[in-house]
Amino acid sequence: MPYLQQNAFDPVDIQAMSKALEEVCAALNLREGNPARDVLAERIVSLARQGERSHALLRDRLLKEAGLAE
Repeated sequence: MPYLQQNAFDPVDIQAMSKALEEVCAALNLREGNPARDVLAERIVSLARQGERSHALLRDRLLKEAGLAE
């Protein structure tokens, strides 16, 4: 995962971020290889750097930013 370079996340954090990414991509119907996935991954890493480590909160935040949740 190139977007995780130079970040100090433990395996539990990485699992939460990966799960959030997969759920957001599924909700947005973004398949593997879609460049938007990289943008979403970078946003998740940014939020995790700010302290958010819950996969559900990361997912909900991105869905809200995409206009799919309130």
